[in-house]
Amino acid sequence: MPTAPSTLGIIPNLTAIQRQNGRVVLERRFLSGIAEYQKHWAGPIRAILEPVPESELETNLDRTLAGDNVEVDPKELPFELAIHDFHGPEARRAIQGCGVALGGLQYRQVHLSQWAKQDGVPFVYGSEYTLETRIQIIRANGGSPLRMARRIAWEVNQERLNRRAVGIADGIQCNGTPTFDAYRGISLSPLLYFDSRISKEQLITQEALERRLFGLKSGRPLRLCFAGRINKMKGADQLVDVGRILTEMDLPFELHLYGGGVLADEVRNQIAALGIGQKVRLMGHVPFAELLPKLQADYDLYLCCHPQGDPAMAYLEMMSNGLPIVGYANEALAGILKRTSVGKAVPLYDNEGLARVIRELNDERGPLLEWSRTALGFAKEHTFDQTFRRRIEHLAALAT
Repeated sequence: MPTAPSTLGIIPNLTAIQRQNGRVVLERRFLSGIAEYQKHWAGPIRAILEPVPESELETNLDRTLAGDNVEVDPKELPFELAIHDFHGPEARRAIQGCGVALGGLQYRQVHLSQWAKQDGVPFVYGSEYTLETRIQIIRANGGSPLRMARRIAWEVNQERLNRRAVGIADGIQCNGTPTFDAYRGISLSPLLYFDSRISKEQLITQEALERRLFGLKSGRPLRLCFAGRINKMKGADQLVDVGRILTEMDLPFELHLYGGGVLADEVRNQIAALGIGQKVRLMGHVPFAELLPKLQADYDLYLCCHPQGDPAMAYLEMMSNGLPIVGYANEALAGILKRTSVGKAVPLYDNEGLARVIRELNDERGPLLEWSRTALGFAKEHTFDQTFRRRIEHLAALAT
């Protein structure tokens, strides 16, 4: 464990609701995240969040908080909680008392590295989305051409501010290869990591993987899966189209889609209208603890139609189950495949190409066996525990 007696400042892209009685409403995932930092950081922790704007307290909580919330007394928390506007003097003073601070690379925080530099506080950004990915998300979500054009123009200008902020900061922690490749040349201390919630104990065992691969070698129908939000950003509508093409190819297969989201009803209706319900099924949301053993035992391949390059946890989590990945060559998946051979990618929205890849894998299953074993080997080097330790060591090395 690194020794770092100074205060670690955590500045997430989250908000908090302040009650009149002094209590605070926070996202439960935020509290569990701070608990992980406390396991590895030897000194105190100060979390700095922005308050939910008064205008949004009753009208827009879906945006400001994730929904799995808890109300707490700040005095009872095992860390210091500071709630200030990120552009106000109180937030600056809160950062001044830190030995190192970790913020998020987004529009509300791009000025913080300049403040920290002026005040002699090492500052590190965490990043996930490149400009290309942010533009792809805008296009995937749709809307009027004028509105999309305005949002894209805003993101182009924001990227200029992002790059300036990264150049000033003492370091950056990049979740996935896209932002690492984009910013490592301008950052004083870039760190690449792959986000995952899989611990060493949760990895599929080699014995369980070999049992599954033995069945795969027997020639049974391929079993494909998807797990994630059922929306356009995750390409849920495209998954059904791939299933349609595979059905028309008369390929023996099963495709199970796990998750919930705004497109769930549309996807369900698509499946019914196409008459492919015997092969493609929407399984609904299954808690992760229950889904994990299913992924390890019941499937051969993860189908990923993400039309944008967000560094989804799904990539590492599927690899942790020894599942190869076939999908769109977005920035995130293409970056992984450059570093390890765990699947194959085709151009965005090339569903015919995806189906051809799957048919080839059905006819010649050797690559699936090799990719499955390679995927598990890569995941063993990037478990949650190992990844978190590397991130903490990176911060500790920069702390004053």
